[in-house]
Amino acid sequence: GLRLAATIFLMVIGLFRSMDPSLEEASSMSQVGTFKTARHITLPIMTPGILGVVVYIATSTVGVFEIPGVMGMPADIHVLATRIYLATSQTPPDYGFATSLATIAGILGVVGIFIYHRVTRIQQRFATVTGKGYRPRRIELGPTGRFISAGLIILFFILTFGLPMFILLWASLIPFYQAPLPKALEFVSLDAYRFILTGPGRHEFMQGLRNSLLLILVVPALTMLLSAVVSWFVVRSRARGKSILDMLAFMPHTVPGIVMGLAWLIIGLFVLVPTYGTIWLIVIAHISLFIAYGTRTTNGAMFQIHRELEEAGAMSGAAWFSTFRRIILPLLMPSLVAGWLWVAIHSGRELTVALLLQSSSNRIISAYVWQQFFGGRLNLAAAAGVLLVILIILLVVLTRIVGQRLSRQQ
Repeated sequence: GLRLAATIFLMVIGLFRSMDPSLEEASSMSQVGTFKTARHITLPIMTPGILGVVVYIATSTVGVFEIPGVMGMPADIHVLATRIYLATSQTPPDYGFATSLATIAGILGVVGIFIYHRVTRIQQRFATVTGKGYRPRRIELGPTGRFISAGLIILFFILTFGLPMFILLWASLIPFYQAPLPKALEFVSLDAYRFILTGPGRHEFMQGLRNSLLLILVVPALTMLLSAVVSWFVVRSRARGKSILDMLAFMPHTVPGIVMGLAWLIIGLFVLVPTYGTIWLIVIAHISLFIAYGTRTTNGAMFQIHRELEEAGAMSGAAWFSTFRRIILPLLMPSLVAGWLWVAIHSGRELTVALLLQSSSNRIISAYVWQQFFGGRLNLAAAAGVLLVILIILLVVLTRIVGQRLSRQQ
């Protein structure tokens, strides 16, 4: 639940920001209290949107693998995703059983997305935004409200990042796990980091680091470039099948990650044989996995670019590719950078697909962490996890700096 909290927040906050506050202001003018206004006006208007978020998140949980795998598998508690993984990782692999489970998960995902689209259509009947300008209504919390809100934010940060990172760092500093008490300080050392950075485990970890860096650099670049081209055809083209192209670009989102990973495993084994066991099969799989998000980002940005800019380029005798490269891509750059960052973070930390497609030569850091954890080497897994988090934080900071500079130039 906590892992999906940020996604839920980003989806719900958009609903609040896009709601016309005139109905709430009318209620306030009638001397109705804030909580009563929220119960009788705000929540009923928001219900379709919130229901859509619930359906979306429920669909996303069908393919969740990492947490059930780490916390459930050792206790013999399984979900569809872990059953599929076990079926493909046993000797010999049972691809028939795994495919049947993947079909069930895929059907659940498609049904969930279908319900989500139905709900979002119903949401249009509750539209409150008109052509008139408006600003979202702000509520004065008061000293007590601000104190409670700050406390909840701090608690959320501790539960979602602070406490897990502290435990992860602590586990990386001791040879065997024990509670973080003063008497355990005598065992604290950097041996795990020395082992994976300069010791016998250096080759395996560095190979995973190189593969992860390759994914972080190549996957988002190709994904966002492909998304920009697809969005141009969807938004600008007059072709009759452009809606089909848009639907095909979004379809991978309806498929749980574990199902996508199994599909690409079978493709690598029997179709794209030269790519099996290489990092490039994971690159292709990740592009197909994240193209849905990329096109959603670039579609919205493309709608904001007026057609007359391209027409001016065409009138000047510029070819389509030249116009696209010199006009469209620079104007799309802020959205491309934002999408690049999202894809880079998710590709670098993604485990489900990478685990199904892994071999001795294409293992990435997240799969390395998984291997060390289930091999009983908790300190090595924790040390690699800490380094992966540091890598992602550096990536976020650098991308934010670049994004701000590009925004100022725009």
